[in-house]
Amino acid sequence: MADGQDAHTLYEQEVSRRKIVTLCKNLDEALGGGISPGRVVELCGQPGVGKTQLGIQIALAVQLPWCFGGIQGRALFIDTEGSLTSERVADMAAALLVHLQHTAASSGSTIRIEEVRCLSVEGLLDGITVLRAVTAVEVCAAVEMLDQYLVEDASLGTTPDRADQADCDRQHLGAAVPRPG
Repeated sequence: MADGQDAHTLYEQEVSRRKIVTLCKNLDEALGGGISPGRVVELCGQPGVGKTQLGIQIALAVQLPWCFGGIQGRALFIDTEGSLTSERVADMAAALLVHLQHTAASSGSTIRIEEVRCLSVEGLLDGITVLRAVTAVEVCAAVEMLDQYLVEDASLGTTPDRADQADCDRQHLGAAVPRPG
């Protein structure tokens, strides 16, 4: 069990983290700016409402470069329905790249243009670790193993430190993204 922390420290840690955008403005606003990194997010709902779609979107968005409002992280996707296909993820990654290319070109930012050139569908696919867990026992086991995955892959659920973020903001973003607090 982890050492206890006071509520003020936990609060300060939470507000200092950049959120993972969902790429849906209304949802990001409802979530207070996006999803907090390092958290388990469970999507529930009726079949066909877009749970897997949103999960893939978030798994791709967590990888966005700082200059696009991302956290340059990796995702761990626990597929409990068996509905995640590599073709679907690749299609969404390709669409995201087209969107980022258009955004970079229209912004005129050479940094954004260069960042997009460094991205690829294959790289985005590599940034998502997928676990298949379709039974209740498998889901419980996957959740129990999250700490192990985080130790094995330190980029899951983390963000670069605040100094790196501030330096990136100064060099690349100007006023496009709020500065760290």
